[in-house]
This record gives sequence, structure tokens and C-alpha cells, in this order.
Amino acid sequence: MVDADGLIRKVLELVETEIRKKRIRLVLEVTAKPGVMVRGSEVQLQQVLLNVVMNAIEAMGSMTDRERSLRVTLRAPDAGNVCIGVEDSGPGIVQSNVNKIFEPFFTTKRHGMGLGLSICRSIMEAHGGKLTVANGPSKGAIVQIAIPQCKAVV
Repeated sequence: MVDADGLIRKVLELVETEIRKKRIRLVLEVTAKPGVMVRGSEVQLQQVLLNVVMNAIEAMGSMTDRERSLRVTLRAPDAGNVCIGVEDSGPGIVQSNVNKIFEPFFTTKRHGMGLGLSICRSIMEAHGGKLTVANGPSKGAIVQIAIPQCKAVV
């Protein structure tokens, strides 16, 4: 069992220097009850979230026309899944790439290998979860990570 809030905070701590260096405004919104637990390997779930957060940071790297903003949310809308959202204010995903983004070896990065999101999706599926991506309503991308919630032990 993994504490979902602790998972997010550990990953954000790992990227804190990068966020400051790139002058990104970080917003953390936790609406899940304290102590909500998810099933899975803490290391693997950290790897997924770290990859997604780093992709968001990199997407905003060359942006100069608006504020760089990273919004991370934690929700547990029901007893089934815990949802972690990562939303950036970058350029978003070219619509023709949305369906290709999880394919192995597909990349839009100059020096990317195209394996990160493919591996992340495989990890989430192995955990009984889901990883999805979409463009935000105005700018940027939104990645949603759904992880099965552990039932409370009484």
C-alpha cells in the first residue's frame, strides 16, 4: 500500500530545484481525504509520476509568452480509484499525436527515445490503473493517472 499524498509530495520534492530554476508556479490541490492509500509498488508509481511531471516541466521549457504553471491534483471521487492529475501551461499536444503518444519509440523530443510514456502506461496497466492524456481547455496538456484505491482496514 502507498500513501497517495506522500507519493505526490516525494516526487515534487525531487523536482523542486528544476521547478524553481525554470520559474514554474506550482499548484498542488488535494481534495482526497488524508491517508488515502493506493495499491502498488511505491517505486514504480513514483517513476510514472516523475516521468509525467518531468514531461510537463520540459514542455514549458522554451515558453516565454505566458506564465509557466504546473498543477498537480489528487482526488478520490469514489472508493474505486484515486486520480492524480498533472496539468501544464505548455503548448499542449499536436492533435495528430494524441493517439500515438503511448506508442513505443514515438517521440516529439529532439533527444528522446520515445519509451517513457509507453513504459508508464504499461506500469499503470500492471497496477490495474490507467494513464490518459488530453489537451487542456486553453493551453497545455493534462495527464490523468488512475490507481486502484485500497479498501480501509478496520
